[in-house]
Amino acid sequence: MRRRVANVSRHLNLNLATRATRGRAIWTARADRDDRADVAARTGGRDAAGETSGREGVEVDAGTAARRTTNGVRAPFEPSGDQPSAIERCKELLSDRDRKFVCLRGATGTGKTYVVANVLAAQRKPALVVVPNKTLAAQVARELRAYLGESHRVELFVSHFSVYVPESYSNGRYTEKRSAIDSDLDALRHRATRALVEPGKTPVVVASVSCLYGLGLPTDYVDAALTIEIGASASTFGIDGVEDKLRDDLLYERVMPYMDIERGQYKTTAAPDDDNCFTITIWPPYLESALDVRVRGDDGVVVACEARGRRVDLPLTIWPRVHYITPAERLQRALVSIKAELDEQTKKLRAEGCAIEADRLEQRTNADLTLLRELGWCPGAEHYSRHLRCAKPEEPPVTLLDYFSYSADSQTRRDWLLVADESHVMLPQLRAMHGGDRSRKTALVGAGYRLPSALDNRPLMSEEFWQRVPQALLVSATPGDIETEWVGGKSSDAMVDMVVRPSGVLDPPVHVVGKENQLEALAQRVNEKAKIGERSLVCVLTKADTEDLSMYLNAHGVRADWVHSELTAPQRAEKLSKLQQGELDCIVGAQLLREGLDLPSVSLVAILDADIPGFMRSARSLMQMAGRAARNKNGECVLFADSITAAMKEMMNEVDRRRVKQHKHNVDNNLVPVTATLGSSTSTLSLFDV
Repeated sequence: MRRRVANVSRHLNLNLATRATRGRAIWTARADRDDRADVAARTGGRDAAGETSGREGVEVDAGTAARRTTNGVRAPFEPSGDQPSAIERCKELLSDRDRKFVCLRGATGTGKTYVVANVLAAQRKPALVVVPNKTLAAQVARELRAYLGESHRVELFVSHFSVYVPESYSNGRYTEKRSAIDSDLDALRHRATRALVEPGKTPVVVASVSCLYGLGLPTDYVDAALTIEIGASASTFGIDGVEDKLRDDLLYERVMPYMDIERGQYKTTAAPDDDNCFTITIWPPYLESALDVRVRGDDGVVVACEARGRRVDLPLTIWPRVHYITPAERLQRALVSIKAELDEQTKKLRAEGCAIEADRLEQRTNADLTLLRELGWCPGAEHYSRHLRCAKPEEPPVTLLDYFSYSADSQTRRDWLLVADESHVMLPQLRAMHGGDRSRKTALVGAGYRLPSALDNRPLMSEEFWQRVPQALLVSATPGDIETEWVGGKSSDAMVDMVVRPSGVLDPPVHVVGKENQLEALAQRVNEKAKIGERSLVCVLTKADTEDLSMYLNAHGVRADWVHSELTAPQRAEKLSKLQQGELDCIVGAQLLREGLDLPSVSLVAILDADIPGFMRSARSLMQMAGRAARNKNGECVLFADSITAAMKEMMNEVDRRRVKQHKHNVDNNLVPVTATLGSSTSTLSLFDV
């Protein structure tokens, strides 16, 4: 072990005398509204330790801490700090229909999500909130549902794969697609699309970049639906017609009457009862339990409809099992056009001397055609999406954005609002998705594994995405160059600034410390924080560093663990929950310790190699990493560096600017800083609890 620790020290280049060179300030203690709201609602306004969790200067009566609804937003407090002016300014700017972009630049802890909730409540139109990853999407969805649950339907739309290895061909080696669908995530996707096409509360969908990828046409999805209403006929062809509708139009799977059913399946009693009625048990993919529908056998009239363990509001609509729905007549046209493309492509390959590739393509495509002809579906059917929707070559795919624009009146397009959360990350993601997808599929087409039309099964290009967005609110603590340019510069009227926290906490100090003996200094600082019940995050450059440094810290009495991109979202959430609950003293990470983590117990962020030039130590990245300590009134940031780079200087100058304004606000309003009491432990809850 001693030898391994020595190797770790050499690997990280951390054997040198601690030397504090200067102190500065950076961010702290966001007493997030959603944290206090959850605590207040469950504990009568007090946290687990019995201490009042309301903000100083904002009265929250412990005996009557129930949430209040103001302007459609439900919360146990009123807007404060920079929130009132930001809410009004955003609402004013977005009321200008000729203005496409507005940017909300809010320091960590200023309550950007609460401001967004107030803006959405005032807009009263569908909203798509796009965030960079699944974990953050679930967190944002929970927060928005807490605020808007009475007036809006807040749903979650992320990738439904728990395992996904894409089909690829590289260096003469073919990798078959391997995937596993998480039924809960798939159910949430269906809940999201259902909210967009059903009448009712205004929908708000929180999504990852999965919203760029293809779905079936919303008109097909709506046309295939089955309405259940007592006394009305579900099919004039009786029980057989109802079963045909479920199987052929909605693509539900039939199981035998004696079998248990799963989501997306149905079963029918083997024989009618004394009233000539059959019971069809249907489990739509978006519900948590199945429906029992009692239907008369001769005319298909619905006699009763019950749900297992919950109340059913009638009439109700049964939506399709999958999003790709192809009417029978269009499927027949698609089969013809797929065959025509196959003949053309195999002829071309053989003319080029690629007989093996031509034979492979012919064999694979004919197998798919057989399944499409017999079942209306085949594995990888999305690769034929251009044919199945009768689209033109290179025509953009149908995506979730088309469900937002969908209107029952085909002559109009519904207006909606995009909210780009953590826009400095989300916008580059949008630009990158298409290039990687096309490169992979071009190789598959060239090797005879896919038809050229598979290239049209792709994510939206960045330009196509923004062409479909009527209006956008860009939200970030550190807006990128793209957002800044779109709104007309940092000093533009469309750049709404939020610096003052309702919690009254100033940006915490930043200390620049030399690299000599930094490993020992780091362990000492983390141990000091642990002794007073506070936690630490350490940011390094590589995955290997995260594992090595966490092992070193454990060898020096620190309960440390690591996170990086090879962990699944639930695994990351579990480790972060352990940190927040005090089972760990420290987590070591790299890129994943930047945006969106809500960990109020963290009062120390240590950034190693802060003076290394590059994206990972840019001013924007340093601000984001340091922001993880911005939820604790004792928060501080330590930059381990032997020189002060331009990025470090830019970061510290911004901190100085914020501190001046924050201090003045506290003095004028007699505010005392308050640390938030809850955090990302909520990320371990079921996604159905958003």
